Amino acid sequence: MTASTLESHFGHLAYAVAPEALLHDAGAYRQTGRIVRLLPSAAEAWQRMTAAGAKASMGLVPISGFRTHAYQSSLFAKAIVKYGSEAAAAKWVAPAGFSEHHTGLAVDIGAESQLADDAETSFADTAESGWLLQHASSFGFELSFPRDNVQGIAYEPWHWRFIGTAAAREVFARARPVGDGNQLDAATNPAHIPAMKMKEESVRYLTKAEFEAFKAEEARERMELVRRVDSGEITAVEANCEASIFKGRVPGVLEQPVNYQEVFENLKGLRVRKKSHGQ
Repeated sequence: MTASTLESHFGHLAYAVAPEALLHDAGAYRQTGRIVRLLPSAAEAWQRMTAAGAKASMGLVPISGFRTHAYQSSLFAKAIVKYGSEAAAAKWVAPAGFSEHHTGLAVDIGAESQLADDAETSFADTAESGWLLQHASSFGFELSFPRDNVQGIAYEPWHWRFIGTAAAREVFARARPVGDGNQLDAATNPAHIPAMKMKEESVRYLTKAEFEAFKAEEARERMELVRRVDSGEITAVEANCEASIFKGRVPGVLEQPVNYQEVFENLKGLRVRKKSHGQ
C-alpha cells in the first residue's frame, strides 16, 4: 500500500491504495467490459443496494470503483489538459494519491437509462440520484462531495463512499463533516492538536511537518486495518482497539490520553475469546 506524504492537495485528502488481491467484482461498467472492483464489504453492500434499487425500478450502474495510482495519474493529466491548470483540474479530478477511489470503498454511480449523465452533474436530475439520496445511507453509502462541501471540491452527485463498517468510517474520518457540517473534524487542523512532551507537563503544538507525517502514516494504518477486517484476520472491534493504540503512539493527538494497559488487556481478551469460541 502506498500513500502520499502530504496531508492534502488542492482540497483532496491523501489515501492509501488498497491491496488489489482483496478486491471483489462489483459489476461491469455498461457494455465496455471494464469490471468495477471494490473491497468485499463495499462490494457486498453495493450488490444489496442495486438489488433494492431494481425492485424500485431504479437502474444503478457502477461507473468506477478502485483505481490504481497510475490510472489516477493518467486521469489527472488529462484533466489538466482539459481545464488548463492543476488547480482547475483538481476541482473535478483528484491528483494521484489523493483519490477516495484508491481505497476500494468509493464508487461512481450512473443511471442505467441515462448514459449521457454518467459522471455529470446532470445525474442529480435522474430518478436514480433521488433514490440514492433517500436510501443509500441504509446500505452504508454517503455522498462524498455534496454542494458547498468543506473540501472545496466540485459538486459530484455520482460519487459515493462506503462507510458501513467501523473500519471504513476510520478511512474517511478526516473527510466527514462533524457538528454543524461546516468544519472538518478538528483533528485535521494542526493548530488544534497539542503535542505533550513525554516527560514534561508543558505543551507545544505539532509542527505542520509533524502533523502531515502523522496523518500520512495514519492513512496507511487505516487501510491496513480495513484489509485485516475484510480478510477476517481481526474483528471490527479489534480494529478499533488497534486504531486507538496507533493514535496513542503520537503524544497529544488524542484529546484524552490512551490507557495503554487497558487497551492492550482488552485486545488480548478479545483474541482469547475469539480463539475459545472457534471464530
